[in-house]
Amino acid sequence: WRSLNYHGCDTPLSWFGVIYVIFHDLIGLGEGGPTHHHVEMLECLRLTPTLNIVRPADGNKISGACRLALESGGTPTMICGSWSRERGLGRSRIDKAMRGDRVVHGPEEEDNAEMDLILIRTRLDVGLCIAADAKLSSNDDIDKRGYMKVRVVSMPFQEAFLSQSSECQKFILPGNIPTIRVGRLHRSTVVITFAIPRWG
Repeated sequence: WRSLNYHGCDTPLSWFGVIYVIFHDLIGLGEGGPTHHHVEMLECLRLTPTLNIVRPADGNKISGACRLALESGGTPTMICGSWSRERGLGRSRIDKAMRGDRVVHGPEEEDNAEMDLILIRTRLDVGLCIAADAKLSSNDDIDKRGYMKVRVVSMPFQEAFLSQSSECQKFILPGNIPTIRVGRLHRSTVVITFAIPRWG
């Protein structure tokens, strides 16, 4: 992290296609013990112009991140990994990772009817959201159906998702369903995505 303080902002301004591979754990502690990584670091890096920040959740998303980095030309890319181990996600695809998002569990993009909750996570902690859905789906006290319909979204490349049209974004996040972004991080970029951007 010290090297990023000195070089992280200079490289994007130089238009070099540099590929950074770093490890940044937030919720997941990793096999080596508790993390001491700063929760605001990634949000600071996202403010750096022309710097791609990608947080892959499994092998396919790592492949997508590498492909994105190699095809970005003069735009540097930072691939943020984790020390934690995680199984592959069943619906994970390389092309969807490059698009910036992917429904990895629960109702698909075309099925927004009667959905109760959307959980969003990046990187390996997507597995925590899937585990949370298992508990919510088996809770008989939630509603008269006895379960909740929960969609889990992996969003490794937030900037790519935000660059899509509003119609494409609504396939993933319809806007009328309670949405929770899981993570211990600064809320500035969460506000960009989920806040009401107008008065009235």
